Amino acid sequence: METSEIIAICAAIIALSATGVSIWQGYLNRRHFRLSVKPHLTVHWKNFSDEPVSFTLTNNGLGPAVIKSFILEVEGNLFEKEKTAIYHAALGELGLSGVYDVDTYAPTKGEAYAVGSSLPLLTFTNSTEIYDQLFIALPKLKFKITYTSMYDEEEYQYYGNC
Repeated sequence: METSEIIAICAAIIALSATGVSIWQGYLNRRHFRLSVKPHLTVHWKNFSDEPVSFTLTNNGLGPAVIKSFILEVEGNLFEKEKTAIYHAALGELGLSGVYDVDTYAPTKGEAYAVGSSLPLLTFTNSTEIYDQLFIALPKLKFKITYTSMYDEEEYQYYGNC
């Protein structure tokens, strides 16, 4: 073999190696980008006796959360009805159907929540009058929220009430 052939073979090996490394680096970058926008939803329960009792949905992850489903659960019973009916049915199951000063919000499929955003899901504006009743009933209420990142590949789930 001549020197020029050896140089050509070495150049081809180096080029193939560089191509392999570039493909591998692209794969790792793609994985990193997906992790860098991973959402994380939590529900905070504020229950001070002198303030309105409320549940607030917060995205404290690194990227937007896209809602896939929103379900309320009370002692094993699931509630997946229309926006207003879902809370009415769940509060009835908790024995709180007579409570009228309630603000509610049920996220719908496809809604997206930015990083750092907070959304009040359930607020009892007259909670000081019925605080003892709420303190006994509300631990039985659970939120089951299924969501994805903006890449829509992996589903995440929040389950609980605080």
